[in-house]
Amino acid sequence: MFGRPVVMQAIARLTNRLGGFNGAPVFRIGGNSQDRAVWHLQSSAARTSGNAIVLKSALAADLLRLVNATGTRLILGLNLGRASAGQAIPWIRASQRIIGFSHIMAFEIGNEPDLYDRHGARPRSYSFTEYQAEFRTFAGIIRPFLLRKPMLAGPAFTGPWRRFTPAFIARESNSLAVVTMHQYPLGAPVRNHSSPKFASLANLLKPSSVSSFVSLISTSIRAGHARHIPVRFSEINSAYMGGKRGVSNAFAQSLWSLDLLFTLASIHCDGVNFHTGPVYGAFWPDRNGVRVLPLYYGMWMFAQAVAGHAGLVPVRYRTKMNLKIWATRDSRGTLRVVVINKDLRRTASIQLAVPPALAGRPAARVERLTAPSAGARTHITLGGRTFGKTVNGLPTGRPLFTRIIGHKHTFTIIVPPASALMLSDMSAASGKGK
Repeated sequence: MFGRPVVMQAIARLTNRLGGFNGAPVFRIGGNSQDRAVWHLQSSAARTSGNAIVLKSALAADLLRLVNATGTRLILGLNLGRASAGQAIPWIRASQRIIGFSHIMAFEIGNEPDLYDRHGARPRSYSFTEYQAEFRTFAGIIRPFLLRKPMLAGPAFTGPWRRFTPAFIARESNSLAVVTMHQYPLGAPVRNHSSPKFASLANLLKPSSVSSFVSLISTSIRAGHARHIPVRFSEINSAYMGGKRGVSNAFAQSLWSLDLLFTLASIHCDGVNFHTGPVYGAFWPDRNGVRVLPLYYGMWMFAQAVAGHAGLVPVRYRTKMNLKIWATRDSRGTLRVVVINKDLRRTASIQLAVPPALAGRPAARVERLTAPSAGARTHITLGGRTFGKTVNGLPTGRPLFTRIIGHKHTFTIIVPPASALMLSDMSAASGKGK
């Protein structure tokens, strides 16, 4: 998948811009599958089940093509759940030989070990203390095969042990290149419509589907940064168990991901890895090309907003709507303001103050992220451009921008329900919405 030119072109459209925001973009090769993965089934142990995934040189070669074409770095998952540390060593050595350690940020030991007892990988009595001991033993065995220190990632918690992450950081800080956590606000298998975890368009767009990420990781960010260790969500998406059709592959996913990326950047989270798949990924390979999914458009607008080594700048606004406003300034002083209307019914009218410096030339360019509805799966456009199914990884359509003129030191912006826009070529902003 990753070695296909059309896939790499789609990735490059994001990474060429995002790289300046927070270092090189990062791909994680992991998930539940990593706790079934072994290299060529060498030295098979009793705990390796019959449904093992066999890692081969072709995968490493694909990853090498990816990093060479896009400049990404890799987090590579190791099998803690059903294999021994000794079985991880051939994969580590192959990664070094084929990919090169300069392209690898870290090796992540295990995936969601706080759920091992639910998957049969450990007994029901399995505890955080036992996990820490296993992690330390595993790390000690593979450490001689790592060319630099630190080069490990963890703990990759997603359930009840996330509260223990600061303690894990304190104990393992000398080994960690990056701290990783997982989160999904909704669940594809949830059938109770009244549950806050039920995967619906309304639940995906509610504020808590973004704010929950902040409450879960903030303490760990402080703990990691105190030891100069980056902290990231190494696996997230809208609904666990592969996403839910009609929600995770709908335009609401574009708006949710756009707001989430800004929110996590605002609390100094060091990065995000969206879990991929045919329903909720950014794209998915097709027979002769790639299907670009709604998630990609949210990532694409965020990438444009933070281009040019941009950083976030404060925005003051008042609103009673389900509305978010974010702003960035790049290294050339260009200000961009992104307005996200996550209300499913109401149009937002925004009055954005024109800075004194622009009083004589109050104009801005507007680029819109739109679709027929929050539930739309096709006809999504960003600035008039769209992907659909692409055979070359490039969008189609002519770029479409509008120019607005300020009146009496104020821009008036209309944002329809379930849509977003970006203003650029401004030098400061404050505003209010209604």
